Amino acid sequence: MWRSVDEILQRETIEVVYQPIVNHAEGVICAHEALSRPQYGGRFIPPDVWFRAAYESDRSMEADLLALTISVNRLRLLPPEISAMPLYVNVMPSSFVQESFVERLEVLFREGLCQPGQLVIEIVEYISYDPTLLSQMIKSIRSLGVRIALDDVGAGSTSLAGLLEFDPDFVKVDRTVIQGISISSSKQRFLSRLVRFMESGNSVIAEGVENYEDLNAIREAGVNVSQGYYWSRPMSISELSDLVSEIESKRTELANLARNRDRSLTDKAVVEKSQELDTLIYLYHRLFHNDL
Repeated sequence: MWRSVDEILQRETIEVVYQPIVNHAEGVICAHEALSRPQYGGRFIPPDVWFRAAYESDRSMEADLLALTISVNRLRLLPPEISAMPLYVNVMPSSFVQESFVERLEVLFREGLCQPGQLVIEIVEYISYDPTLLSQMIKSIRSLGVRIALDDVGAGSTSLAGLLEFDPDFVKVDRTVIQGISISSSKQRFLSRLVRFMESGNSVIAEGVENYEDLNAIREAGVNVSQGYYWSRPMSISELSDLVSEIESKRTELANLARNRDRSLTDKAVVEKSQELDTLIYLYHRLFHNDL
């Protein structure tokens, strides 16, 4: 596996997909999470396998910085409505404890690839860590203006210890807690207490939402933000770009129809064109609003 890590880092064969994070209380996308998809031998490596392999090869920081740089660079290809949104990126705890990681972040900001306030670093649970030691390095990263999210809360004891030690800006609740929460009173109590602990329903993000029943349950628990296949599968930058282009094309067509009505153009044609646009917008969860 070490050989595959070396080759992936050398050839930079990491694809990145983006999954929307939705403020369902307001009905809008509020951020994206960048998800790395390393490839070796024509196959994708599962995230947990990749993180552990990079860590065991003592290449975790290189892997994290490569994924971060690719994520930021590709997102910049899209219109500001998307590219300027907060971006959540997974980082291994082993990268945090290296002072050079902070220095590389500073370089990234100086080069203008990303604004510090836009970046949200997720501390992943795949690699165990000492919360007390990690909290000292988190202070340095926060001093740059970067926000911190604690990933996979509820999946293990380490994340719960981090919740007390780090005072994170956001917590992402693991899918094992969210899936089936509509029929589990214990999960509902846990989530409600977590919202009270964070003192904000916007600081708790429910991961793995796949159906309306679970979405309604997390709403009742006070959570305003969620992520999962109920909203959207992760999309490549080309898929996002195509969707944005198609939305803008349909909006232009609708605007032209509305402005250039003649006797041959019926209200039905305008309605049909508007429905096409609404369908596309729904796919991207009302990121773009039709205000014609």
